[in-house]
Formats: sequence, structure tokens, C-alpha cells
Amino acid sequence: MNRHPDRVLRARSEPVVLAEHDPSWSTLFEEERARLRRLLPGFAIGRIEHIGSTAVPGLVAKPIVDLMVETPDYETVRHVIAPILDGDTFVVFWRPVSRGDAGIDDAWFVRRAQDGTRTLRVQFGPAGSALWERV
Repeated sequence: MNRHPDRVLRARSEPVVLAEHDPSWSTLFEEERARLRRLLPGFAIGRIEHIGSTAVPGLVAKPIVDLMVETPDYETVRHVIAPILDGDTFVVFWRPVSRGDAGIDDAWFVRRAQDGTRTLRVQFGPAGSALWERV
């Protein structure tokens, strides 16, 4: 799935840093939601939600804005969304259903600032998947 294991190693080795709530996180979410709607075809995405700790006002959080994007299925992510986003300031990660499995259980994209720190994480999940129970 991940043709770039160095991406995974880098992501796993990054320190976890917490920050006081920043009101600009909700602005970043709104800007990114609008950007995704412009970049991606309408048939490929549904609702887009701000999830995770940065979505909770006043909560100390990792300063990485998390978005959850509804998609019809993971094949749409693989064949339509990934080619558009991978390289467009995003890095793609795939998680298989189980070790050695070719199926996709999770697809997410990370954007980094110019200094290399993660600023956004966009996760895609089909409508009705267990991922949406967290929203």
C-alpha cells in the first residue's frame, strides 16, 4: 500500500507536541474544506467535518487540523482522489484492513508547512463506515 515506507517512518518518529487552543484552527478547517471542494470532483466526496482535538474550543491539542471526508468507497480514493492530492502539498498514506491485506481500511493525507511540521491531516472514509462513528 505505502510505496514510500520512509513517509511512514517519518510520521511515526515525529514527536507529539501539544498546544493551547488556537482559534485559527477553525479558520484553517474552513479554508481547507473549501479548497477540497474546489479540487475534487463532486461525485468523489460528500460531507467534510472538522474532527479531533483541534475541533474542540479551549482544548489543548496537537496543532494538526484533522478533517474527515466522506467518499463513496476506497477505490474512489485510490483512483480519483489520491492522484489529485498526492503531491499537491499532500502526502498520502494507506492502511490495509489487516497486515498483508491488499484491501484499504483507512486512507489519509498529510500536509506539512515549509518547515516540515504537519499542519493538516485529511482522512477519507465511506459513508456508513465505522470511522464516521467518531464524528
